[in-house]
Amino acid sequence: MKKEKEPPMDEFRFHYHLGDATESSDKYFIARNLQEAAEMFEYACRRKHLQAQVSNVEQWNRWTNQWETVENPLDLQAQA
Repeated sequence: MKKEKEPPMDEFRFHYHLGDATESSDKYFIARNLQEAAEMFEYACRRKHLQAQVSNVEQWNRWTNQWETVENPLDLQAQA
């Protein structure tokens, strides 16, 4: 019996700020794809009653050892 190969996991970084705050924060998630990471981010924000505005989403490229900006990320406006 063959074991099915799971899709690789990637690390995503969500750069966001809260309301009119001038400081930004980052949240990191390990997920199979951007959609899954976005769902995790939105859940974390709902759970803590945060109204986060995402300014940037990046994905870790393990081959070049650097963060790469995700072009046209999903419409991410996590709201409590």
